[in-house]
Amino acid sequence: MLLHFSEVLKLDKQALLDNKKVGEKIRYAEYELIKILPTFMKSNYPTTILMDNLNKAIEHSKHFCNDTKQLENNLGTNLIDLIEELRK
Repeated sequence: MLLHFSEVLKLDKQALLDNKKVGEKIRYAEYELIKILPTFMKSNYPTTILMDNLNKAIEHSKHFCNDTKQLENNLGTNLIDLIEELRK
């Protein structure tokens, strides 16, 4: 979800990859997402905001790993391929 927001490009990529707990019940990625989107709740995704920012997410994903063979050890996503295929 962080890919939908420009702030993702400024975050520490290693910290995102490690995604360690920063509180009793929250990890780094979720903590950063809540800073960007204070209304975020795991049980109620802000779908309108995410859909409105889908093109941003696609562009931002190009700054991260998109190779399925390398995703296990690298920060990134392969959803971009699926989304672009569905848009055709």
